[in-house]
Amino acid sequence: SEKHALWRKVIVNKFEVRANSWFPYDMQASSFSKIWNEICEVGRGSDGFSDFLLNNLVLKLGSGINIFFWSDVWILTRPLSQAFPRLFSISTKKDNTVTEIFSHSSEWAIWNLQFRRHLCHWEYDLLRDLLHLLLGVMPLHRQNDSLHCLADKHGLFTLKPLISHCHLALG
Repeated sequence: SEKHALWRKVIVNKFEVRANSWFPYDMQASSFSKIWNEICEVGRGSDGFSDFLLNNLVLKLGSGINIFFWSDVWILTRPLSQAFPRLFSISTKKDNTVTEIFSHSSEWAIWNLQFRRHLCHWEYDLLRDLLHLLLGVMPLHRQNDSLHCLADKHGLFTLKPLISHCHLALG
């Protein structure tokens, strides 16, 4: 699979990308090559190409082993760290995957959120909203997390919708 491909291992090690990361957008790439800087800009940019990728590629939860709970866009249209910045700021598990935060018994799904201090009363409202959002979300043990393209009816990334988007953007 792509995850175990040699080219991916080289990039992860050379450019210090998080091994499970879907996009290199969370890197500070100024000390790397111009080409790698441009690749990293895809996640930070606001040009038509970046916008197309970020608006059309979505993470689909499988086991949750490759999706970062707070920093990936997997349940909303933005990362949970942006939707719940206060809870994120006091979380002790900022870099954990969905699998590392989720556990379940035979009857219950448990989101193991941990904070560095007791919550204030108004923060419980935020936690309640987050847990309500997570209600019914359950990682599937035997399914891989995946990246789907909304521009394709089968969810596959192809160049055709990207080229169409670029033609429309350029007029």
